[in-house]
Parts: sequence; structure tokens; C-alpha cells
Amino acid sequence: MVNSQNGFYFTVVFWGQEHREYFLRLLVPSLLSPGNLPSLENASASRFLICTTTKDWNALQADLDFLALQRIIKPVFLEIPMPAHSDNKYLAMSAGHKLATEKVFTDRACGVFLTPDLVVADGGVCTLQELALAGKVVVLCAAMRYTYEGAVPEIEALRPDGPGKPLVLSPRRLANIALRHMHVESLRYDWDAPWFAEMPFSSFLRAQGNQGILIHNFNWAPVFVDYAKLSEHRVDTFEHSTMDADYIYQNFGDCQDIHVIQDSDQFLLISFTKKEDLPGHLDKMALQPSWEKSWPLIGYYWKLHKLRWLLTSGSIDPLKRKLFRLPVRLHCGEISESEWRLLEKRAATIVTKALSRLTLLEWLCTRIVRFVQSSTMWPFSQLNQVDSRGGPSEASNQEIMNQAGVGTYRIWVMSPLLTSGKWYWEVFSSNVGTANGMVADTVSVGVIAHDHSIRREIGCMKNGWGWRCDGYKMNRGRRTSYGSPVHAEDELIMIAVDLDSGALWFGRNGDWFESSDPMHGKDPAFKGLPSSLYPAVSSKHGGQGTANLHIRVTSDSWTYKPPHGFRSLTEVVPGREPSVPISQVSAKVG
Repeated sequence: MVNSQNGFYFTVVFWGQEHREYFLRLLVPSLLSPGNLPSLENASASRFLICTTTKDWNALQADLDFLALQRIIKPVFLEIPMPAHSDNKYLAMSAGHKLATEKVFTDRACGVFLTPDLVVADGGVCTLQELALAGKVVVLCAAMRYTYEGAVPEIEALRPDGPGKPLVLSPRRLANIALRHMHVESLRYDWDAPWFAEMPFSSFLRAQGNQGILIHNFNWAPVFVDYAKLSEHRVDTFEHSTMDADYIYQNFGDCQDIHVIQDSDQFLLISFTKKEDLPGHLDKMALQPSWEKSWPLIGYYWKLHKLRWLLTSGSIDPLKRKLFRLPVRLHCGEISESEWRLLEKRAATIVTKALSRLTLLEWLCTRIVRFVQSSTMWPFSQLNQVDSRGGPSEASNQEIMNQAGVGTYRIWVMSPLLTSGKWYWEVFSSNVGTANGMVADTVSVGVIAHDHSIRREIGCMKNGWGWRCDGYKMNRGRRTSYGSPVHAEDELIMIAVDLDSGALWFGRNGDWFESSDPMHGKDPAFKGLPSSLYPAVSSKHGGQGTANLHIRVTSDSWTYKPPHGFRSLTEVVPGREPSVPISQVSAKVG
């Protein structure tokens, strides 16, 4: 029998015809395979929790696939409202997960968490039952994305018997399809590629002949949770993020009975995503080679630097940081154990270096990259004003260091000129509130007009609107207390500007200041802004220390979901392109 006498509670959250069809044509048929739902040892006590709208629930009732599911396990309807067009869809899904997890916890059952766009390889449920019998409390599976357009037609062709019949795919057959149709979001994590991700939530090495990949991962899907082992259920995560954030860590900490699937032969589920479901900049930018990731030695240590930074940032909880050490094998063919060992040895070297102290060679290579990036100067007029030619040719993530000498002021402009639309970006620092005393009053974020002086911080003039990290908003040189100052080791500042209404908002660590709400246009920090502005960061040295700043403009690097309708600065189209892509401005006073 399974570990919980109350059986398994499978859960799924969806709404709308598109995702209802995913549920019926992908997830359900794969669960009908012999080694999945039909293998349940305690089917009478098990349930299938379906968090959806009344309309979608009613539409399921006559479907042949759903009727086949119903003959094996009892479905339970948990109603959720249809999200409005302006609602954050991720938080709407989290509301469903909150509802489902509270039900599973109340019934002291084992939760199996799925999404409608999943295919589960045959034998998956058998494996989960075995792990439950072995006393495992949580089972985690590496989460990667695969392209819907390429993979799903191939999968559908493998189900010749039609509706109501099982889709039977062995782990290796499913892996074969997945590896040939990796989504651009997953391809960014290829360690050997010259486009390795700026925010590497995964890293993988390829086996010879593309028969498999070896993954080290921060993205984990919580597939199985035994709620009978949980004395208190925390649902804070669902208020601001999704289940794969820190939900498991908040509830189980660093539990020894957490099992990670390290070989796809043991258990495999695959999630499919349409290309247009992800930010458009991924298609045009994510797989573009960059010089700092292509050069021998420098490229290696710059990628290592990105891994190190993520490992030590507040974006990763301690459990995920620990699990990053574990290699995960995803493969479709026979790969010799000796080849796996070679891959694992190479990957372990990378991981060990990322977890170890910074070496002199890595320090030197990263300083070379930063020097080249910061030396790419954007031309300015003799009046030390922002040049009117349109700003940098495109926005990009930047890592900058406030190392200026006494009397030196700097402004970084992050995108071409904004003339309309709604835009969102983030600035992260691991030490702006703690480095060598207090440097929060030397860093400002916001927007500036084209004639803003580069010798002043944002907000010191009438044509700049900013928020200082010591908790003040500024314009025309006047400071007004606004929001809360930074003070922790890891601080994330959010900025949203709506040029159509002339409004600007600031927030910190997931919360918008003063209960403001950019999505609904509520209570901006500034209003009445002109329609042509540059997003910018300013920093100055007051003899108080150094701050490391990470400017995040690509949506794949964001920690928080933007307000609905607000876009990435990578989508800005410049009027005229200047001579360089990245702008850093530096002016010496006196």
C-alpha cells in the first residue's frame, strides 16, 4: 500500500478552452497508460482535484478521455474564477494551487502536482508509489521546457487508438522526442554554447550524439508531497509567486527525505510550451552569441561568474542551493557509464568552482569583461547632457560596480528613448545596503529626459524622476520620504513606467511602495511625466563604500512578474541607432 492511507490526490489547475484541450489530449491520455493511474494500489481513496472554472468543468463531462479517467479515479471539482484579462496569470494559477494544497493537507493525503500541458511517461505513478513506500516525503523533478509545435504533433501520432485510449510512452521514447525539440528557454542553459543564460537557472552538458544531457538545476517541479508528514502548512509562496519557487523549502526546509529524480529512466514528465507563450525577445536574443561567453578562458570564467552570483543571491533558497550539486541524467539512448562519469566529473568541477571562493584568475577574467563593457562609451554633448540620437541601440542586462572615486558621478542609460507604452525593469544588489557602512544614498533609479545632466543623480533636476535606495523619491532636488530603504544583503528594486499616462512606480522585493498598483494605474510615485524619457540608474561615491548593481531588463532575468501589460525594455525600437549598444556615462567633477 502507499505511504498515506488516504491515497494519492492528483491536482491540476487550468482555465479556458486551450488549456482544457491540453489537459484532455496530453495529460489525461498519458495518465491512462498502464504504469500510471491503472497501477494505483489505493484508487478508491485517491482523487483527481481539478481546479478550474464552472464552464470548463461542465465542458469536461462528456469528453471520452475524461470519462476514461473517471472510471479509474474520482474527480473533484474545486472552483476558481475565470481570471480577468488584466490579471497576472501566474498568480491566478497559484490561487488554484493554494486551494488544492489546502485540500490535500486537510485530508492528510499524498499530493501529485501536474499541469495541463504535461506528458507523463509510462510507469511514473508506479515510481511515485514505490518512493512513498520508501518513506520519501517530497519528490522533485528537473523542470525544463520543450517546444509544443515540434513535439506535440509527433506525440499525437503515437496514439493511434484515439479518444479514451491510453498514450503509452516509455521514458526513453518521450526523452527522444523532448531532446529533439528543446525550447529556446531551455537551450539557453547549454554550458558550452556562446549564448549561455545571464540568469542560469539550469546548466547542462551534452552527451555525444545528442543522446542525452546532464543537468545541474535550480528549477525543480514538486511532483509528489506526502502531507501526512506535514504538521503545519505554509502557503505564503502563493501570494507572490508560483509553487516551484520556495514552497517546498518553506514547508519542509532541508529535509533528508526529499528525493530528487536523477535519471529519466526512473521517472519522466515533459512540459510543452508554445513559442509565443514566452517573451518575444527570447526568440530574437536568447541564442545570440556574445563575445564574453565565446572567448577561450574568459568565456568559461564569465559563465562561472554568472553561476556563482546566482548561487549566492537571494533568488535561490538554501534547499535549491544544496540540490544544485546533484547531477540529473536525461537521455533517450544507451550512454555508457564511463561517458556519464566523464560528464559528471566535468560538471562537478564547474559546480565545485562556483561554490568555492573566488580565484584570482576568475577575478581577473570578470574584471576584463566589466572593463570592456564599461569602456563602451555612449557619446554625449559638450554640455554633459544625454545625446539626442536615441540612446543605446538595444537594451541588455548589465552588471555594474559603483567604484567611482571621490567627486565622480555616473549615470547608466538602459534602453533607447521611450516615447510611449508601459515598461518594467529591475535592479538587484547584493550589498547596496550593507557594503562598507551605508551606500544606499548613493544609488538612484528612475527616468530622465534627454537634457538631464550626467553630473547629477537622478532627481536632482526638474527633468529627472528617481527613487534613492535610502527611501526617498526625488524630483527638482526635493526629497520626499517614500517606501522603505534597502537594508538587507539582497535587495531587488522594481520600476514601472507608463508613458501613455505619464506615471512612474517603484517597489522593493515584490511589493509596490505605498500600496500603489501599476497594473490599475493606482497611486504612482510621480505623475504628469513627459512622453519621451530614458530609463536610468545613477550612482555616486560619497566615501562610504562600493555597491554592485545588476540591471535586469530581459524578462527571463526578472525575479518578479511584471504588472499586466508592462513590457521588457528589450522590445523598445530605437528611432536611430548610435554607434554602441551599451551606455555607461562617467563625468569627473572639477
